[in-house]
Amino acid sequence: MNNHQPMIKFFRKIRQNLMLENKTSKYLAYALGEIVLVMIGILLALQVNNWNEKTKSIAKERVILSSLLKDFETNSNNLQASLSLYSAVIPSLDRKLKYIGRNSDEFDQQIKDDIIAVPVWFPKLVNGTLNSLLYSDQLGIIQNNDIKKLLIDYPFDLDANLALVEQFRLMLEEKHQPLVDSYVSLLDYSSIKKEYPEASSNAKSSDYIGLLNDTRFQNLLIREKQLINRYINLTTEFLNRTNYIIDLIRVDLELPLKLERLINSDKSIDEVVEIIKQQDKDAPVYEISEEIINILGYKLMEDKKYNEALKLFKLNTELYPDAWNTYDSYGECLLELGDKENAKKAYQKSLELNPDNEYAIKALSELK
Repeated sequence: MNNHQPMIKFFRKIRQNLMLENKTSKYLAYALGEIVLVMIGILLALQVNNWNEKTKSIAKERVILSSLLKDFETNSNNLQASLSLYSAVIPSLDRKLKYIGRNSDEFDQQIKDDIIAVPVWFPKLVNGTLNSLLYSDQLGIIQNNDIKKLLIDYPFDLDANLALVEQFRLMLEEKHQPLVDSYVSLLDYSSIKKEYPEASSNAKSSDYIGLLNDTRFQNLLIREKQLINRYINLTTEFLNRTNYIIDLIRVDLELPLKLERLINSDKSIDEVVEIIKQQDKDAPVYEISEEIINILGYKLMEDKKYNEALKLFKLNTELYPDAWNTYDSYGECLLELGDKENAKKAYQKSLELNPDNEYAIKALSELK
């Protein structure tokens, strides 16, 4: 049964009574009022419907942005790893070029491994969410025009990066490795020697002098260095654009920015520490959780930046004085710097907060 039927009958009865009583003017006024009420009801219904549609659109936009953020952060991590690896390849190529013309009798196993080593890291970049978005009618859901424009341009940057990686891969697989294999036995690789010790005694001798005096090998090393330098420059710019998109998406999703971005900026570690101290823990501009600060401290240690790492670890103990792991990491860094006395105090504090901390127990036993 229609729920509106009793109401309709009620209004109809009022109109009929007014007509029977010959109150035409009142009838007309009433009818006009009824029309106005109906119009207001329709407008309210449209407003509610529009509000519901907008709420659904915002929710859908958040889902899309969250998925994009995950992809872009994966790309950012892979690009950073790739830059680190290829930046280390340049010195390796320089060493190879210095070996040109030298007598193989001067080479120990470490130098031989260095000559024949080939980098094999090819970064994986993801764009599944972005492709789905661009090849559908969903792009209009994203309200931020800056993000939209960057998303439209992103595939061109990504393809250019992957094309350079593919060019390097083909150079290694089709030219570099076959040329090295024509001069050097696989059994000359230290890792393979250990795997096939019985074959080493019968192996054909490698010709390092021939390899180092082959102009094709020399030219390949130079071309590889040129290509890697191009890749590093291109990838640095691509990484910056990727990180910029990440920052815009995080702002739209009302998420704090990655603290790593601040660490990698041109700010000194003291400036970074001051910025972190000024953050509101309940609504920080940057991620300042105990875990994030700790991870970045260890990344600085990996880069041998122990003094900078120490300042982050110390700050972490101040921001999270009840967290045992902050003191544990602080103690580890102090130990790396040779400050055994303060390292001992840090480990003791960590053990006080967590009596089951095996790392602290072991470290303190070694410090006795």
